[in-house]
Amino acid sequence: MCTGWGADISSDKETGWGMCCVYAMQQDFAKEHEELAKRLVLAHGLAIQYMYLHPYNASMIFADTFGTTQIVGLRTMYMKCVKEGRTITWEFSEDNIKNRFAQYDKFNIDPEQRTSLDTLEEFCQPEWVEKANLGSFDVFAQSIDLDKNFPLGMEYEDWLKKAMEIDHITDEQLAQDAAKAAEGHEAQLKAEQEARDKKAAEQAAEKAAEKAAETTAGQSDHKH
Repeated sequence: MCTGWGADISSDKETGWGMCCVYAMQQDFAKEHEELAKRLVLAHGLAIQYMYLHPYNASMIFADTFGTTQIVGLRTMYMKCVKEGRTITWEFSEDNIKNRFAQYDKFNIDPEQRTSLDTLEEFCQPEWVEKANLGSFDVFAQSIDLDKNFPLGMEYEDWLKKAMEIDHITDEQLAQDAAKAAEGHEAQLKAEQEARDKKAAEQAAEKAAEKAAETTAGQSDHKH
């Protein structure tokens, strides 16, 4: 299962996307725990459906999970589900694979770092979508009038208005969510900075200890 973030080789968004983010699991795990594997794939697909069914709420979940701001969450959902096309789905085709490999050539990726087409079936197994009974993304999109509610090319302001309408979000709630996300973002930045400071202090202490040990060893050799 893949989502097509990036790899826009052609101007046609229907076939121009490659693969960036994938949902993966070990083959041994899937074979030994097939029912659980199907449920995991189903859960992933349902999560994607939620992005299109409840775009505002999904944006807030994104912002909270990644410790970012409200606007980043909203803009990300808009970009990946409308502005750039339906780039997040539970399906991928041979066209996506071809664009993936075209990207290797575009960016001159070392041949040794490229996935071999000879082993394609070993890591791309779309049949799991069928096993999980997820159905077609196009059928899902039609069932919720996706193109009517969120047509490709829709402006961000119009998308936000519709997303708020679907999830019953008032302007007051929008402002509250913005403040909450900002607090979470600041906390995330603070935690990251504290982690960097701690690591720097530990590295400095290690270097000081090594230097002290070298000095002690040198003094000992000098005495002898």
